[in-house]
Amino acid sequence: MKYLLIALFSFLVITSCDNAKRYKTEIAEIDSKQLQLDSLKSVVNEVNIDSLSYMQKEANANEVIIRKYYFADTIDMVFAGKLDRNKRVRKSLNSVETQKTKILKELSEIKLQFTNLKKDILSGLYDSKQIENYLNVERLDYNELKLNVKSFSLLEQEQKKNFYYSNPQIKAYCELLLKDIEK
Repeated sequence: MKYLLIALFSFLVITSCDNAKRYKTEIAEIDSKQLQLDSLKSVVNEVNIDSLSYMQKEANANEVIIRKYYFADTIDMVFAGKLDRNKRVRKSLNSVETQKTKILKELSEIKLQFTNLKKDILSGLYDSKQIENYLNVERLDYNELKLNVKSFSLLEQEQKKNFYYSNPQIKAYCELLLKDIEK
């Protein structure tokens, strides 16, 4: 019995080493993708949700005041443009926290898929064609996630620009409107 266990263990070690050599490019790709996933995670985590939530709430509050108290007798095109940018901030940042949570969850799932695939390759569960098929699916998932992270990051950058461009004048005008109402 003891010799049978030793023989079985030796066979598994030899087979595992053989798979590591045979599929070293696939394993290297998996390791590379996992490092890239870590980089994507840090990009997502760098997005400051608190400041984006503040911007969204501020833009919403300003819009409520403008809608309620602003009656344009003439149209100032610059101010109208700023109001439009303010509206974009309000609308696009409405679900930013949910987006971040969804992206982080997807990122963890893809990383787990790569980890499991690597373990399965090393233990010899798949042949070359199956490995290639699984890798193709994971590559597609990774590329889709990468696009989502990029658009999420660009959304943050664009809406910060919109907010810092439009908010000072809109906020000042809202304060004037509220002072006039108090009189």
